[in-house]
Amino acid sequence: MLYTLEEAKQHLSDEFDNINEDDLHQYADSAVPIYTADIQREWNSLDRDDQNRWREAFSLSDLGEDKDIDYLMTVDLYLYYDGLYHRAYTELCNDKEAEEE
Repeated sequence: MLYTLEEAKQHLSDEFDNINEDDLHQYADSAVPIYTADIQREWNSLDRDDQNRWREAFSLSDLGEDKDIDYLMTVDLYLYYDGLYHRAYTELCNDKEAEEE
């Protein structure tokens, strides 16, 4: 099941003071499933706008023309989670700033 924004914020809030923006890529990478059935299930849960985003970010020549559909689904899931964790981090930063005011 796909993580929600609130779940991503919860993941980050535990370590928030020690996280920088570069760490968000690692959070996104760890959220992507590794088993084919899980990849397919999560990818099918994505909104249509988030499916096939790999085409916007890469060309097949960038990825290698030998990549199969499961790999491309994995790229879509990574892009989804990377965006999700960046939104969660931004919201947590804004919340912290608001508390300090």
